[in-house]
Amino acid sequence: NAATEDPLAVAVLTARIPQTPLKPDSRVCRTMREVGKRNGFPSWGIETILYSSLKQWIFQDTKGQKKFENFSLLRDLAGGERGTATSPVSLSGTSKETKGQKKSRQKPTRFIWVGDTGELDLQTGEMMANSFPSDMRGVFLHHVCEIPEYARRQLLARQLLEKAPSAPAPPRPSPALVRAKKEWALPEDFELNRVPFLHFRTYLGAASKAVEKGLISPAAAARVVNAATAEMIERRESAESSKWLDLLADFRDLRRRLPTRMLKRDPDLLKSQKVFENVASVSGLTQALPWPSVDGGGRAASLENILDSSKRGSRGKQLAAFDSFFSSSSQVPPP
Repeated sequence: NAATEDPLAVAVLTARIPQTPLKPDSRVCRTMREVGKRNGFPSWGIETILYSSLKQWIFQDTKGQKKFENFSLLRDLAGGERGTATSPVSLSGTSKETKGQKKSRQKPTRFIWVGDTGELDLQTGEMMANSFPSDMRGVFLHHVCEIPEYARRQLLARQLLEKAPSAPAPPRPSPALVRAKKEWALPEDFELNRVPFLHFRTYLGAASKAVEKGLISPAAAARVVNAATAEMIERRESAESSKWLDLLADFRDLRRRLPTRMLKRDPDLLKSQKVFENVASVSGLTQALPWPSVDGGGRAASLENILDSSKRGSRGKQLAAFDSFFSSSSQVPPP
């Protein structure tokens, strides 16, 4: 009975060394525990950490191989071969499991590897798919690139408007922007031994591809949308940040994979969509929205008034008004 089974805990394969450990009070560990508690699994979170060694700090090109070796060790642990490993560290300090976790471990374990494109995680994923293809459900790689913020915003605006039929054609890009685009563009997704390798910029992009591959439900993807939107608002991310446009682009793609009923009736999803409408309005990208406004008045009208009243002021005042609007009118509760 799936209702009596707890989800397996998260394992971390890290380039860190044991001398600089990932502590239970670190942000990532706290966040994982909070997610578990919110969803009714108070014992869920990061359980096992497998570290690298000084060799990987000195010889950077060995990181991928070391992570794969640690993954092989993790497979043994997931299969019940406990007590033989010295590298894994338990954050809980105990080997006790809940009944639901113990029942989950009695089934064959399959893995999803989540890494990025800057730490040889692609190499690790390819080793996993070549050596243990039947154990892998997917590889997700966060695309990391270092380009100036202004270039990132221009590229995202172009991407959003290219798919908008009523939008005018953008001007010809400068040579510098063409070079930045080569680094910024997402690598092509592919399959290796039937294991999908999926690249993403934001967690909304990852959720969109996970829904497409049947790895998560549309309801789970909607929770990702709401959590990501709420976090951006909580952090008071500036309206000029490309992070908002990144999320807008991925939300537009994800919407195509969500049921129409959910898009029309999920109250938290509707709030998040309204936030993205406001983001597009402030950035001059309303034409890039492929959906009609859910509510023509209310918050949208208030934002329009704020922008009109700040046109006579500086750009800084307009951004301050935007941030003030978000903090007072568009709070999205966490899922």
